[in-house]
Amino acid sequence: MTRVRIGERWVGDGEPAYIIAEAGSNHNGSFEQALRLIDAAADARADAVKFQQFKAAKLYPRSAGASDYLNTPRSIYEIVRDMETPDDWVPELAAIAVDAGSRSCPRRSTRNRRTCSIPGCRRSKSRRTS
Repeated sequence: MTRVRIGERWVGDGEPAYIIAEAGSNHNGSFEQALRLIDAAADARADAVKFQQFKAAKLYPRSAGASDYLNTPRSIYEIVRDMETPDDWVPELAAIAVDAGSRSCPRRSTRNRRTCSIPGCRRSKSRRTS
């Protein structure tokens, strides 16, 4: 089997398993929750974290009905739209995930984050909310 390189890691025959944490759309529309998912993946020593990128408008018509098993009067379209990962989050989430995965920052926790003084750490001092 062929080996491939992902960042600084080789993946393939004879290499350790490459673990991808599935964050999916479990951010629930909160950037801070997305950061906690990255931190959880890093704390679990995952090699990568994956968020789902989809658009409700490409998956369902606005006229899609409600779902019986979710016990909510909202349409499937509205539910899926609220689960989208906003495009403008992606660059920052990617940069933070790279930092968390590199283990270059001992202050990965969202409780202490963004105050790192380690050279090269991308953690900014600004705090984002939503």
